[in-house]
Amino acid sequence: MIANVNVALMGHVDAGKTSIARALSAAHSPSTASFDRSPQSTQRGITLDLGFSAFPLPGPSDRQCTLVDCPGHAALFRMVLGAGSIVDAVVLVVDAAAGVQTQTAECIVLCAVLRRPVIVCLNKVELVGDRERLDSLRVRIQRVVERPLAVIEVSAKTGLGIDKLVETIAALPENGHDNATSPLLLVIDHAF
Repeated sequence: MIANVNVALMGHVDAGKTSIARALSAAHSPSTASFDRSPQSTQRGITLDLGFSAFPLPGPSDRQCTLVDCPGHAALFRMVLGAGSIVDAVVLVVDAAAGVQTQTAECIVLCAVLRRPVIVCLNKVELVGDRERLDSLRVRIQRVVERPLAVIEVSAKTGLGIDKLVETIAALPENGHDNATSPLLLVIDHAF
C-alpha cells in the first residue's frame, strides 16, 4: 500500500502554482498529471479547476505526494475550501517579484481556516535581483502566516529550490490530519 501525502498549492493567480506542480512532477517522475486541460484554462492561461498530479517522494519507495493545484481566483475559493478537506498541508505560492497580492492574503486566511501545516514557496526569485527585497518579503510572510514550516526560495523556471521543496514535503507525515475531528466547518448555502 502506498502512503500518500496530499498537498494543496494555493496562491494569487499567476503566482506560478501550476508551474511549481509541473516542475515537481517533471523532476520526480514518474508522474500522473492533469494541468489545465480545459480549453478555457488553456486559452486564458490560468487554472480554472482543481488540477491533480502525483510523484514519488524520496526515501521509502512506498510514499508519494499528490498535489492539488488550486485556482487562485476568489470566485473559486469555495472549490478550494472543499479541496481543503483532503489535504495534509498547503504550499502557499507567492510571486517573489510581486509580493503579497490580494488573493495571496485571501489564501493566508484560508490556510488559517484549514489549520494545516504551511510551506511558503517564494516563486520567481530569478526576477528579483535584490537580496534585501527577498529578505524583507520573507520577514513579512513570516509575520502573517501562522508558524510556516519553511519559507523556500524557488524558481519553477530554472529549477532552483525544487529539491528543497521536495525534501520539505517528504518530511511531512502522510495523512497528517483526521477528517473526523477536523476543525473546519462549512456553512451550507444551498442544497438540491
